[in-house]
Amino acid sequence: MFRSAHSRFSVPRLRSASTAATAAAPSALVAALDSATASFLRPEDLVGWRQDLDARLARIQQHPEQGLGFIEEHVRQAGLVAIMLLVGASIMWLADRWGAQLRGVDDLGPAGALGIGAAQALALVPGISRSGVSISAGLFVGLDRASAARFSFLMATPVIAGAGLYELRKVVGGGTAVEGNVVPLVVGLLAAMLSGFAAIHFLLRYLRTNSLAVFVAYRVLLAALVIVSLLAR
Repeated sequence: MFRSAHSRFSVPRLRSASTAATAAAPSALVAALDSATASFLRPEDLVGWRQDLDARLARIQQHPEQGLGFIEEHVRQAGLVAIMLLVGASIMWLADRWGAQLRGVDDLGPAGALGIGAAQALALVPGISRSGVSISAGLFVGLDRASAARFSFLMATPVIAGAGLYELRKVVGGGTAVEGNVVPLVVGLLAAMLSGFAAIHFLLRYLRTNSLAVFVAYRVLLAALVIVSLLAR
C-alpha cells in the first residue's frame, strides 16, 4: 500500500522535473551559443585584425618585395595551387564521365541544390575554381552540362550582387578614392556586365554540345606550367 502510494506520487514529480529540464534546455543552448559567439566574434578582435592587416598592406606598399613573401607564405602557395589545379581537373573529368546528365534545373531537388552549394566551399582552397567545382557537383547529381553551368552562375548572382552593393555603398559614402567624375566607374561597370553576360551566353551554348575536356586540359597545362616554374627556381 505504501509502496503503491509512493510510486503514485513520485512519478509525477519525476515527470515534472524532466519537463522542466527539457523546457530549460533550449534556453541554456541559446545562452551557450551566445556566449561562444561573443567570445569568438568580439568587435575589438575584429578591429585589431583589420588594423594588423592595414599595417601589413602599408608595409607592402612601401616595400613591394615584402609583398611577394607575404603572398607566397600566407595567400597563394604555388605548390598547393599546382596540386589543386590537378585535383580540380580530376574532379571535372570524373563528373563529365560519370554524371547521368539527364536532368534540368527544374528537376533539381533541395538535397541536390544544397550539395552543389556546399561544394562551392572547396573554392576557398587556392587552385579550385568556384564555377568549376559547382558545375562538377551539378553533373554528379545528374544535371546536364548546360543546366549545371546555368545553376552555377545563378548561385553566384547573390554573392556578386551583395559585393557590388557593398562596394557601391563605400563609393557613395566617400570611403574610396573615387572623386568627382564617376563616368569612368559607370563605364567600367557596364563593360564588365556586358562582357560577363557575353561570356556566360557563350559558355552555355558551348556546353550544350561539348564536354568539359578543354577546361580539364587547361587546368592540367596550367598546373604543369606552375610546376616547371617551381623547379626552375
